[in-house]
Amino acid sequence: MKKLSILELYVSGFTRLALSSTKEFLITPNNIHSLLGTNGSGKSSLMELMTMLPPDRKDFGEGGYKKITFRYDSDYYVMYSTDNKHTLYKNNEVVIESTGIKNMLEICSNTFGITTQTHNFMLNKINFVNMSMLARKDFIT
Repeated sequence: MKKLSILELYVSGFTRLALSSTKEFLITPNNIHSLLGTNGSGKSSLMELMTMLPPDRKDFGEGGYKKITFRYDSDYYVMYSTDNKHTLYKNNEVVIESTGIKNMLEICSNTFGITTQTHNFMLNKINFVNMSMLARKDFIT
């Protein structure tokens, strides 16, 4: 089984945080991070960034970006996303550059097995308990 490990997440110009004074942040493994805030302060929005899926263009102001570095099997990847462009690097070489999110979603699904549905399930946006038996079976297989 292939292993996926996030090595670093760097975000700059993220507009969905209630505290707009926070212009950038870096999350790395082997450190303890806490995420506190009132309802609507952007905690869930921030958690959505912690996957390989490209962010929505409305998440970033002008000049803002997301850079996530991860290892998948024995290869190193970097996904760099701005408000209008997404680039995926594999071992320091460009795999794809795209101005649309559709190509990147397809790459994430085909290469890493991370679909929008998987992403939503990880973020508890899919209520598995309330799914019908057939829907659960379709989701799992």
